[in-house]
Amino acid sequence: MGADFRLGPSRFATEHTPSEFEKTLDHVAKHEPLHTLRMLNDPDITYSSTAPAPGQLRTHIAHHESMLCQIAMQNFANEIMRYMVKVGSSIHLLSSSPGAVPEKRPRQDTNGHRWPVYTYIRRQEMNGAGLEEVVAAPLAHAILEMPDCTVLAHAIYM
Repeated sequence: MGADFRLGPSRFATEHTPSEFEKTLDHVAKHEPLHTLRMLNDPDITYSSTAPAPGQLRTHIAHHESMLCQIAMQNFANEIMRYMVKVGSSIHLLSSSPGAVPEKRPRQDTNGHRWPVYTYIRRQEMNGAGLEEVVAAPLAHAILEMPDCTVLAHAIYM
């Protein structure tokens, strides 16, 4: 996965077979009162030659890779938010935060995130064509900005 990650059919597709991830999101979207989606596993992002062996979890990224990860995670979050809205979900907050955060972490990216913890809130913004579209807006200090969100209260944010 990377900056080219997409959910749902392409604009020009005549047919589309949903991926396992799309099927999972479809089931999650059916839970109408659900406000927050916290993913405990990082997406498998390939952005360097230091990728872990198949089946292994990434335990660190280099400081210079944090910007590449920021781009990939922003795209990942945008795609999930747009897909969830399209299938009728009421999710407003998306968090990718594993249960255990490694001690060795890169500095914050320009969104205020530190790998592997990323949090986004659903927003409507005007795109370049002047049309409103759903975006995943980064929350740099999610636990401070949303203190009543119990899912975030149990996550590790450093």
